[in-house]
Amino acid sequence: MAKVDGRVVGFNAPRITEDGRGRPFALYVLPDFQGLGIGYNLFQNSLDFLGGRDLWFQVASYNKKAIDFYKRFGFIENGPVTEHDSVAKLPSGAQIPEIEMIKPADK
Repeated sequence: MAKVDGRVVGFNAPRITEDGRGRPFALYVLPDFQGLGIGYNLFQNSLDFLGGRDLWFQVASYNKKAIDFYKRFGFIENGPVTEHDSVAKLPSGAQIPEIEMIKPADK
């Protein structure tokens, strides 16, 4: 969690999945605080916590700013997410189009 003057301005929730892969899940920074290095620091902390294992997550395919951000950390696009694998289903049943981003374990 990132705070500025006691106010939460960003958070993330890295996870280790049952198969041992890392999932740097749910990275959010309030718009007024983007571009200040907060997201970079939160994401780097996630990567440090996940400890160099295989990493994966999903991102909205139209969010080019986020995709470029993750590429700076060495992630690559691994193709579209199928409806079966999606975590981005809305209550209406609509699905946010996503791609998978991956980064193989450090060797």
